[in-house]
Amino acid sequence: MRIYGEYNGLSQEVIDQIEKVKDLLTQYSDEEIALYYGYPIIEMDGSTNVMKSCIVSRNGIIGLYESDEEAMVYNRHFMKIIMSSKSLSPLYFEGNAVYEGVRLGDLSKIKEKLDLKPLFTIQVYKETNGIIQNFYGLNGKDDRSLKKEDSLGSVIKKRTNDMNMLDQNQFNGIYNSISSHMRIRGLAGSGKTILLVKKMAYEHFKHPELELAYVFYTKSLKQYVKELFKLYYKDFEKYKEPDMSKIHILHSWGGSEMKGFYSEICEKNDVKCRNYQGAYLLKGGTDDRFAAVCNEVLEKTEKQGLVPLYDYIFIDEAQDFKLPFFIMAKKSLRYTGKIIYAYDELQSLNSSTAIPAKSEIFGSEKCEDVDLSVCYRTPKEILVTAHALGLGIYKKDKDGNPDIVNMMEDYSIWNAVGYKTVEGTLGFGSPVVLDRRDVIDYKPDKCVELIAVDEEKDQYAHVAKEIKRLVNEEDILPEDVLVIDLSGLKLQDNFTEFRGELRNVCGEDDEIQSHLVNKDNALKFKRNGSITYTTIFRAKGNEANIVFVVNAHKMSNMATYSRNRLFTAMTRAKFKTYVYGVTGDVMTSFCDEYEEVKKNGYKLAFTYPTREKLKQMQSIAKIESEKMDAVQKVYKDVGDDSSVIIEVLKEQLGVSNIRELIEHLEKSTDDQ
Repeated sequence: MRIYGEYNGLSQEVIDQIEKVKDLLTQYSDEEIALYYGYPIIEMDGSTNVMKSCIVSRNGIIGLYESDEEAMVYNRHFMKIIMSSKSLSPLYFEGNAVYEGVRLGDLSKIKEKLDLKPLFTIQVYKETNGIIQNFYGLNGKDDRSLKKEDSLGSVIKKRTNDMNMLDQNQFNGIYNSISSHMRIRGLAGSGKTILLVKKMAYEHFKHPELELAYVFYTKSLKQYVKELFKLYYKDFEKYKEPDMSKIHILHSWGGSEMKGFYSEICEKNDVKCRNYQGAYLLKGGTDDRFAAVCNEVLEKTEKQGLVPLYDYIFIDEAQDFKLPFFIMAKKSLRYTGKIIYAYDELQSLNSSTAIPAKSEIFGSEKCEDVDLSVCYRTPKEILVTAHALGLGIYKKDKDGNPDIVNMMEDYSIWNAVGYKTVEGTLGFGSPVVLDRRDVIDYKPDKCVELIAVDEEKDQYAHVAKEIKRLVNEEDILPEDVLVIDLSGLKLQDNFTEFRGELRNVCGEDDEIQSHLVNKDNALKFKRNGSITYTTIFRAKGNEANIVFVVNAHKMSNMATYSRNRLFTAMTRAKFKTYVYGVTGDVMTSFCDEYEEVKKNGYKLAFTYPTREKLKQMQSIAKIESEKMDAVQKVYKDVGDDSSVIIEVLKEQLGVSNIRELIEHLEKSTDDQ
């Protein structure tokens, strides 16, 4: 049984009756029974109201009403649903009881309906729940033309057009009232962004007078979030536009090309807004410039406090923010304001520091947890492989011993994000085998491919040829494809090389378009009819059906940093991912590790690091982060003077000659 909704606003008498219905439904072990209460929202005599309760099962829909007037309203509501559904209307016109109203408390009538022969297929059951949940806008619609029925494109089309339903955690996270701060934990593809945006749309629908802010780390997310918000608002108000003056979709920092949360705070509180270069002078003891500018705001407004600006702040990619940002956000709330934030700790590209604990952010204030344990975007094969490579689960040292690179200190996160212990014990120093449920029906036979090439330039030729094959033979569209380059220092040159190879393999008459997303073109991530080529920093938070990762061998001397980027890149894929790199120790290790993943049946079998080992890992990760910050400073602050760059890099990286410097730079990257 699935339970959706909350009792807020319902009378105690109604609550008592619904509890009896719950008890009845526990007799049915089938998961294909969904009970809703305090939902859905319906039009009742010209005004919006909530339905007391309804049941959806494979036997049909049951509306539970209190009065005859409600019975008529519920009947009209569900008849509109039935008539607008291509799956439900034929069943109705064939004389089937698709919907039946039952007086709340008439348990025998409910049981009689549930004991009938199933009317809905599993897919129709899911579609019906999806309609009731206003879950129209998740995947969009795929209208691609198909050359063959068994192509990869045909599978993508089926998956995209296969209407699904929200699980209980997703639904309650969106529709339940905001009574406290909320922390949402989930892996890549678990629906964190969808939940945040749809919850914001729902809150705007219910309370259009509130000031709502949505804050994100990756600049290229802005247009996507804005379009998604408008799409989801239409689920509640089909013929009315949202009041965008109350909706503030803000990059965390901001800049000349767009407003940011930090820049807005500065403007409203009369504090000087610093850019990235200016923030370096504030760093002091922190390894994060954004944390430094947030600290400065807090210090300069300590006496008078921040001007209260927002009722609710929705924070995406929260793993990339440090405590000063959260404190600044909390202080910018109005009196009853709340923060709703979502994160995946494994995706942090910012530093080695874990996300602040709830107690650090909120003190004694309540913060509810919503754990999204199911990954609906990324197939299990990609997700488990990405975790294995990203953490080094199956990595071996030179002597053949296990050599895990990184691990979460809070091992309970594994369960929170959907992994289950199938052998051993999940705890410090203990052997354990972790597995997760596979929920994606439509996927290719081979979701992950690792390819080692002889030279760097060979990657682009291989990728171009495979893209041409996919487009010409597998019904793949250019906009299905995302190329993530893990060698950001040479991004422009690499893109030019890739685009040239693409033209060579396609010819002038059959050219496939591509575009670069970098610091000069960060706002429009995806274009119809064009392949996106970018860095992991721009790709994070975005997704594509097919992802090509190139230069996976880079940065091997910074294992935590490089493997985390690889994990994040792989999990951008909704369907399939290719990983390319130059033949050598790094790619050999990756390929060997992937073989172990397959041999273990896409499970993670390892000994959890001890507390002492975790401290060593954290220390190494911090050093790597500081090194990368030094590299970023040079390339963002110094400019194009090569002689100055060389001298500063030698000093920052602690090398004595050009040869050592080159070895560092060949394995380094930057957020282009």
